[in-house]
Amino acid sequence: VESAMALLAAGNYELPLRALIYLSTHQREDGSFTQNFWVSGKPFWDNMQLDEVAFPVILARRLKHVRKLENFDPVTIVKRAICFLLQQGPVTGEERWEEHGGYSPSTFAALISAFICAAAFVREAEQEDTARFLESYADYLRSHLEDWMVTTEGSLLNGVKGYYIRLNPAKHGEVPAPGSVNTAELKLTSREPAPPEPYPDTPIAHAGRWHLVA
Repeated sequence: VESAMALLAAGNYELPLRALIYLSTHQREDGSFTQNFWVSGKPFWDNMQLDEVAFPVILARRLKHVRKLENFDPVTIVKRAICFLLQQGPVTGEERWEEHGGYSPSTFAALISAFICAAAFVREAEQEDTARFLESYADYLRSHLEDWMVTTEGSLLNGVKGYYIRLNPAKHGEVPAPGSVNTAELKLTSREPAPPEPYPDTPIAHAGRWHLVA
């Protein structure tokens, strides 16, 4: 979907629309999409990334904005995706680096955008109450960005302690405790030949050199 939106920004309208129609034929019954799949639609990896569910909603709205949806009506795919995001989010099974699950700033950006885009679609369908609910939920996510994903104990830059972290690990349904972002740890798996081991999420500087651990 990211490539389709890049093409759309470059003025190519045909391929992004074809991509959206293709995605609509491979959306699951629960509104989700597999992590990735072959052209036939057969899943390759099957973990859950909420970004992959949110991006088609954003693509649909961008095509609507430039009036390039032609005769395709994306409302069904949008509603199904949004219902899934409401039920399963905001904790993602995997973030964009495909290693860990939890509260991700990258995922939240996609979720907030998707809810606002979906609100515009349902408002055009004269479902004002639903539109307001989706907007209020987007506001709810935005209001917790700092609480859940910004450390107050970073030291990358002298005098600056607030930084967005890569991820605050959590499972579905878990709400971060106050201050947990400052003690969160990630087990970095892609660091061969060394074995995986946990690192603090908080960006810190060591021995006069910058060290962003997550």
